[in-house]
Amino acid sequence: MDEVLAVGDAAFQQKSLGKMGKVARAGRTVLLVSHNMAAIESLCQKALWLKDGQPVAYNTDISGIIQAYLNNPLEEAGDEAAIAFADGGIVREVWASDENGQPLQAIQTGSGVTLQARLTLREQIFAPQIRFFLHNSRGVKVATFATRLQMKSPPAQLDPGSYEVFCRVNSLPLVADNYHVSMLVHSRKDTLWEGDNLFNIEVHETDYYDTGRSPKVSHGIAAIKADWTIQNGLPV
Repeated sequence: MDEVLAVGDAAFQQKSLGKMGKVARAGRTVLLVSHNMAAIESLCQKALWLKDGQPVAYNTDISGIIQAYLNNPLEEAGDEAAIAFADGGIVREVWASDENGQPLQAIQTGSGVTLQARLTLREQIFAPQIRFFLHNSRGVKVATFATRLQMKSPPAQLDPGSYEVFCRVNSLPLVADNYHVSMLVHSRKDTLWEGDNLFNIEVHETDYYDTGRSPKVSHGIAAIKADWTIQNGLPV
């Protein structure tokens, strides 16, 4: 079911979730095995967290289990600002940095960030595409950064050698939360490398609107600025 939801479009996903919810409300048991935290929180009354095939937690506190699950990769990763790989794959290292090129793990709402990676290619690849994905603490994808979408002249091919990738995001207008970064590298035909939840960027509250108040998670995903005017004296 998780894979079905992953490949469907938004309308299909909404319809499928609605069907599952209807079945559950009718008194039938629905077993949902998923990494989609939003779906689990919406549909389930109990949650079982498995790690390496072993139960870690089982409870009716869905939000508590979800938060513990999402925090677990961060605890294991420790305080490392960069993730390095020594398995001989294409991607050697992935990290986030500030405008001065210094590695970072936390920013404020609206601040910029650069997503970086070092690649080693042992053979030529055609129509290369590199993507970074950003998910919030509930597993909802909030942004996709892709060479095909955002580069005006993406390379038609990459020859064997070493490369450093820079994806500069001038502003991330996201509410305070923990956001997980994933990465995908593929060619015209094949997926060459992918990594999920590689590292975390923590977005902190700030006076983003210059009003003395900060956007909260309960307000939604994005913190979007707007100009308000209230006029009086207009005819009713």
